Amino acid sequence: MKLPFKQASLVALLAMGVALPVGAQDIQYGVKFGGGAVVGAIGPQASRATMNAAFFAERPFGKTSEIFAEFNYRVYRSVDHEVTQFITGYNINGTTGAIIPATSVDIRKDNLDGYSLSVGYRQQIFDSVFWWHGGLSLNNLTSQQEVTGQLAPGVATTAGVNNTNREGLNFTPGKSSLRPGLFLGAQAKLTPNFFTEVNLTGVGYQWVNYVPYAYTGQPAHVETTNKFKVSIDINVGFRF
Repeated sequence: MKLPFKQASLVALLAMGVALPVGAQDIQYGVKFGGGAVVGAIGPQASRATMNAAFFAERPFGKTSEIFAEFNYRVYRSVDHEVTQFITGYNINGTTGAIIPATSVDIRKDNLDGYSLSVGYRQQIFDSVFWWHGGLSLNNLTSQQEVTGQLAPGVATTAGVNNTNREGLNFTPGKSSLRPGLFLGAQAKLTPNFFTEVNLTGVGYQWVNYVPYAYTGQPAHVETTNKFKVSIDINVGFRF
């Protein structure tokens, strides 16, 4: 996947900020991989699962502390779910009628993934392999909604219910947004080059949602809502 210019520029600046004060020989690099679960409401993804991978650079800040920077990719698992509103609906010809369950279905899949830049501080806990850490992040998450189905508001006639007026649903709106976040966690340095880590991570993003004509009587449109998602992750990592 090609890295957008904005994210690439931020990565370069962040790396320079870590490296220049002490010189390249003091920096250690590594990678980590992990997964976890969303804490609290699962939101439109309709799933708790999340996975992430990161490249990091760190340098000592005293004998028992260090500062670090990470470039992270995270994806939140999403599943198809039905959101059909069986309400009084609107036809394009101006008539109204109840949306018919037998011929109406509105299926959504709310994909959410993106990149993050994080900076943090890590401190050793007493004289042990355990360290606590915390920091801030800048997240560029993309919300993309897959919309499929059709809506058929019925119109009462002398012959029964006519639901020949149907609105097709086949859209994939998406939006990327740059939002701040934060994290707090702990790391166990099992060997000089191998560690495990747990983090509580919070990220902000803008959720996109397609609103069909049949639900409101207004032209179909895409709305955005600010949201915040918290997850707990378990990672394993390697230092080069």
